Amino acid sequence: MKTGVIVSWPWHYWFAGRASNGGWIVRSKADGSEAMNLTTSAIPLSAGANNTLNTVFPSFSSDGTKIIFHIWGADAEDGDTSQLGLRIIHLDQVTANGTYPITVLTNWWDTLPSLPPDGTGILFMGRVSGGDYDVCTIAPDGSDLQVLTSSEANDAHAVWSYDGRIMYSRGKHGFQAVCALYDNTFQLYGQVNNMAADGGNKRGLTNSLWEDSMPAYVTGELP
Repeated sequence: MKTGVIVSWPWHYWFAGRASNGGWIVRSKADGSEAMNLTTSAIPLSAGANNTLNTVFPSFSSDGTKIIFHIWGADAEDGDTSQLGLRIIHLDQVTANGTYPITVLTNWWDTLPSLPPDGTGILFMGRVSGGDYDVCTIAPDGSDLQVLTSSEANDAHAVWSYDGRIMYSRGKHGFQAVCALYDNTFQLYGQVNNMAADGGNKRGLTNSLWEDSMPAYVTGELP
């Protein structure tokens, strides 16, 4: 991004820009130095396709050797599934041209991946039935797909805890006493829930009048 450029613009322009220019994943030190592009916005795809991609939502493995991320391309809405899904960057391998290899994990409307502490299962949001999203897990080799939720609403923004449980936002009960578009809040999730890694023992953690979403676990003491 160029220094001094204003980065606030109307939403329609932002989405048009992402469709035509794409986005990529960059790794750097905590101070911003030694930045390195790990993906590009023009990954070769099928002949004649618009190969501009957004590569987003990176999640590191606990040992730092892999990054899983989501891709979305401008032709995805037209049915090009090669522009959809989850991919894995292998930081412990190097190709002949000096880049890190990327493998395909899924080719569907799967997003917001999260790697667990033990590295055995990948947590993500999958649009497996109808138009809503459910919380799913899948093995790093693409096998053993498990759909953990099945409500007629979006179950999303799932994260692993340090002890192997899952916290997520559940839209089953919707909003209780506020308009769905209050303060321009457009993602229809309801309350924060918790469940076991196999989808059992689901429990509600919040019960407010507002949208509770995008939970996160914090280890250690809070200030």
